Order: sequence, then C-alpha cells, then structure tokens
Amino acid sequence: MATASCSVNLASRYGSSYLYVLSGYMSETYVSDGANNYSTISCTATLSASNISFSSSNGGILAIYWHDNRENYDRLVASGQVNQCGKTYGSKSVTGSINVYHNADGNVSGYIYVTWTPASTSTYVPYGGSTNSGWTALTYIPRYASITSFTVSKRTETSVTVNWNANTTCDAVWYSTNNGSSWTLTSGLNFVINGLTANTSYNFKIKVRRKDSQLTTTSGTYTQSTYAYPYCNSAPSFTLGNTLTLGIYNPLGREIQVYFVTATGTELGGDTITGTSISGYVTEAFQKAVYQSLGTTGTSGQYKVKVVYGNTSTSVINGGTYSTTPASCKPVLTSCSVEDVNQTTLALTNNSSQIIAGFSTARITPVYRASAEYDETSTVIFKTLDGMNFTESYIDILNTTKETFSISATNSKNYISDSESVSGELHPYIPLSITSCLFERPTPTGTRMTVNFKGSYYDGNFDTENETNPNSLTINWYVRLSESDNWTLGGTFTENTDYDITDDEYESDGTIDLTCPNSISNGTWNYKSVYYFKLEVIDELNTSLNPIVYFQNIKIGKPYFEWWRRNSTDYFNVNGKLLVEGEDVIEDIGDLNNLTTQDQTSLVSAINEVEARDYIYETGSDNNGSYVKYSDGTMMCFGNITFHVSSWNAWGSIYYYDAVINHDFPSSFYTAPQVNVNNIGGVGAMVYRVSSNATKISQISVSRPNDYQNIDLTLSYIAIGRWKQ
Repeated sequence: MATASCSVNLASRYGSSYLYVLSGYMSETYVSDGANNYSTISCTATLSASNISFSSSNGGILAIYWHDNRENYDRLVASGQVNQCGKTYGSKSVTGSINVYHNADGNVSGYIYVTWTPASTSTYVPYGGSTNSGWTALTYIPRYASITSFTVSKRTETSVTVNWNANTTCDAVWYSTNNGSSWTLTSGLNFVINGLTANTSYNFKIKVRRKDSQLTTTSGTYTQSTYAYPYCNSAPSFTLGNTLTLGIYNPLGREIQVYFVTATGTELGGDTITGTSISGYVTEAFQKAVYQSLGTTGTSGQYKVKVVYGNTSTSVINGGTYSTTPASCKPVLTSCSVEDVNQTTLALTNNSSQIIAGFSTARITPVYRASAEYDETSTVIFKTLDGMNFTESYIDILNTTKETFSISATNSKNYISDSESVSGELHPYIPLSITSCLFERPTPTGTRMTVNFKGSYYDGNFDTENETNPNSLTINWYVRLSESDNWTLGGTFTENTDYDITDDEYESDGTIDLTCPNSISNGTWNYKSVYYFKLEVIDELNTSLNPIVYFQNIKIGKPYFEWWRRNSTDYFNVNGKLLVEGEDVIEDIGDLNNLTTQDQTSLVSAINEVEARDYIYETGSDNNGSYVKYSDGTMMCFGNITFHVSSWNAWGSIYYYDAVINHDFPSSFYTAPQVNVNNIGGVGAMVYRVSSNATKISQISVSRPNDYQNIDLTLSYIAIGRWKQ
C-alpha cells in the first residue's frame, strides 16, 4: 500500500468585485495483489468566498470527476449541493472515492477535475465558465511476480538443488543461504548451490524479478541441512571371536573404506563398502592382531573406527571395548618332548628317548601357544609340571621314577591351560633291590655266621636297540663291631657259586657261611660280641658310590642276654642287640619261658638294679644355656639372660618393666617346666612374673623402687621339668 496526493486550486471573480475559490484535493491508495491492481482515489472539493455569500436559494452543485484517458471517459467521484456558504456561511465541501484500475505494466493515465454549477447562470457565474479542472497523474503501481513453489532437494554433503516457479515471466533469480543476509545471482527454474559445508543447517531464500515490471519478489525461508560425510555411528563392545557389526552413516551410498583401529593404533580391515553397515571381523589374522594389541597382560581394550571417503574426508570415532575369554585365550600345549639328559644312563642306553626310572634325568620340553585361538608364544610366563613351576623352555627331573607327567601353563594374562599328560618311553630296566636278607648265628654261643639273600636284578642289555651294554652284578658283604663305626669288607660273592640269576632275580645258593675277617675279633666270631652286617648289591647303574645296601645286626636262634659295665655305663646284650641303661629291655627279650631259671633270676636282678638308679642320661649346651637329662625323665635347663631397659613404667610408688625376650631352652621339655629366675647383675631389680612354655621363656617382668633408665639386667634361670612322658 502507498499513498500519493494532488490538488487543484482555481480562483475566479464574480463580476468585478466578488472573488471565490474552488479547490480540489485527491489522496491515492493503491493495491497490488497479483490479480487486482488498482488505486483507490479519495477526493475532496471545497468552495469558499471572501466577500459573497451563497444562500440556500442561490447555491449550486459542486462535483469531482476522474477522467480516464484509456477510455476517454469521465467518472463521477463525488457531488453535492452547495448552499449557505461563502462570506456569511463559510466554505462547503464534497468528498468521495473511486477505484481506478491500472494497466498490466502498472501505469494509469487520467486526471481529476472539479466543477461548480450555480443554481442559475445569472447568479455569480464566474468568468471562464462553470467548470474548473486540474490534471494529475496517479502513482505507478508496481507489478510483482508471485512465487508459486519453492523447494530445496537433492542435497549432498556440499550442495543442494533448488526448484521454484512463479505466476509470470521472470528474468532473474537470486539465492541466499543465510536467510537473506547476502544474495547470489543465478538462473533457471532449477539450479544447484555448491560449496556448502557438510552436516550444516542452512536457511535458504530466493528472490525473483518480474520481467515486465523489473520488480523482485522474495520467498519465505526454507531450512535444510547438508548431509554429513560418512562415519561410523554404531561401534558396540564385543568379545574377541564373535561377529562384530559396525553401523555406518552413509545415506548417499558413497564408496568408503572402513578401518578397525586397535587400542595401540594398529589399523585393520580397510574394507570397501557402499552400504550402511559392515559385519565380520572373525578372521584368524584379525583376531590375532587384536589379541596382540592387548600386550602381555591386557585382557580388554577400547577400539576406534576410521571411515575414509576418498580424499574428501576421514572420520575417526571411539568405539566400544573388545575383550577376551579364557576359552580362546588360555595357553594350549602343541607339542612336548621327553628325553634323558643323564650322561651316565645315556652312555648305557645310547637312546635319549628311553627313561630309566630312578636314574635318568628326564628333560621335559613343552611347546605352548600362549592362546588357544591366537598363535602367539611370547606371553607364556611359567609352566607347571606335577606342581613344580618353571619359566625356562624345559625342566629337568633328576632321578625320575615316573613315566607320565602332568603339565600345564599360565600366560601373562593369567589364563591357565588345560592340564595335559605327557609320557616318555620307559626302559625295561628293573630297579635293583634286596627283597630278603638274613645274617644269623646258628647257635647262641657258636662261632659260625651265615647269610642268605634274594633280590631283583635287570638281566638284560641297556642298549635295547643294538642289544649291547649288558648289565652286570656285584654283591659284597661288610661287618663291624657294635662299638666301632668302621666297616670291614668281609668278601664278594661269586655268581653261579654263591648265588644264581634267574629271570631277573638273584638268590643265594642256600645259606652261605661267612668267614670272619682277621681284623674283626681276631678272625673268629665271638658269641659275646655284637656284630652289625650289611649287604651291598651293585650293578652298572648302582655303582659303589650309590649301592643298594641292607643293614642288619645279628640275630640269634633263641633268647639271649648279657649285662656288663664299661666306663661307668651299664650295657645289655639282649638277643644280639646292644642296649644302654634306661632302655626297656623286657620287650626285647621275647619268650622268657625259654630262659633257664638261673638266667631269669640273673636278668631280673640286673634289671631291678639298673632301673632303680637315677643316673644322667644325656647332657648338652648351646648359646642359650645347658641341660641335663636324667634316666627317670627329669630334665634341668639353666643359663643366663641379659636384656636392656630403656625406661621403666610407673605403677603407684614402684616402677616395672615387661621384657619380651623369647629365650629358647637349650633342649625342649615334654611339657611346660617350672622356671625360677633371679637377678645376678646390674642395678637392683626384683623378678615378679615369668611366662614360659615347653620350648622357651617368652617374657620376664621385673620391678624396682625408683626409675633408672638405660640399664642392662642379667638374670639367671633354672627350669625343671620332664623331657619324656
């Protein structure tokens, strides 16, 4: 809407002395709505006179007309009777309005004029006639195009396509991406706006220019966003070995590469896709690489997803976590060798794969994969063989007696493998043994000693493949007197003379008489002496440094005893066994009914005499003191204890100190003893409490009448109790 105005002012005289004025005024309001383009003309005409008056009888008609040049036609706008105006009455006006339609180009041609027609021609007729007019042009009405459609479509990451139409011909079009802040000239009813930023919202407008009027019309706002470049929009957590599905934002189906990035930055995959998801990631190579990215101790990590769109964009987002499971990550035994590395047994068997029980050094060499699914060995930190841990590539079992071993492994991720059994090839060697042996004196007072024996023996070849290196056997016997620690070789038995070998067993050929060595009892067995014997059996494996030995003191055929004193100690020889004083001899004597009356009387008398005595059984000492054990089970321990007192605790008028000493007795009691402690050095102090048990004095509490700091106290103790039940 707009407003324009024009005016017509006409002056005249009536006769020679009377002046009047006829004026007209027009205001214009135009409308342009596409279908209707017109102006509304509002007009006012006024008649006034300064020195005459028009009464009701001599007035006239005041009128306003619009002359349209297109039609050459006058149209009445307004008219009215003008009475009682002028000098006496004042001015009179008429007002009216009319719609004037414009041309197609917005122009209009015409003018307004005002007329006054007196009541009669003889009354105040002005000079020049009764019609007074003035021309005025109406305002040009602009003609605008109406935009009938406007859409923004076919968007990409950096462009959109604009489609529009109007109700008339337009010769120019502009677009704006910022809601009209700036404009760019383009052309066509369809055009593409390039150079936009991805994943950005824009407020689009267009402005078109009507061809005939060259006036522009601006559209409303059309909000639209560009697409983002492709990226991963779903990256869930998953367990290694399971299928992983990644969601991809790719609405335009771009050809992109997708990479799985481990926690250490290793890029895997690089698959080319055009869709919106990718599934898989279960290949052995992928899982191995991801597993190794966890390092030697890790069991889970966070991954990233990298999406590459040519040279245009690269997107990296944080994904979920990937984790392992014990089933797929625990170590797995792939192979295991068992071989003998003992040079002594190897020299005999000439075959490292054979294990001789009790002699070979079995070297167990397991080979593990550190995980069940991923062939990676560097993180196996230790292996366990029958409870023994080792980190080396092998473990040696000295003198093994086993053929089968249980083995497992633990990797640095703390996953434990299944326990596996591994076995070596056991050599047929039969361990050398003495199954029976008896040294005896056929008669209690005789001068003969005999022996018979039996045992197992490997009577075969150590080199089983080449049937070489046969086993051999040596059997020796030794003797010593009970009062001596030195053994004397009595002799070596001869195969086929003293003993025979049959089916891997050796056995003495009956009872063999033993000849007393000259260095023992002057070469004659003395029935009053106590002898200790041993049988030594040696083969190729059990050398003289490691023989199979059987020890025995002599046995007599019937009950026998002697009693004598040597070096103030009582001794009994009961059934060939030497007993010192204090030992229970009754249980060793056996059937007393076989003794003569004189022997029984002598035995009982001797036993009563020895058991009635209270003699010292044992003495000893160490850094903690000395002890004396008596035959009746009594023991006495004694010694000194020194400790430092830094400060005393006040208790009323006296001072006390609790010394935690944990002083061990030189020999342990059977039960807690009675303990007496006295002060023998340092300042004056009284012992008022002692805590002890069967093995030690744990605490001593002392007191004194005043404080005396930083002193050393030396106390003596004596403990009396039982050393046996």
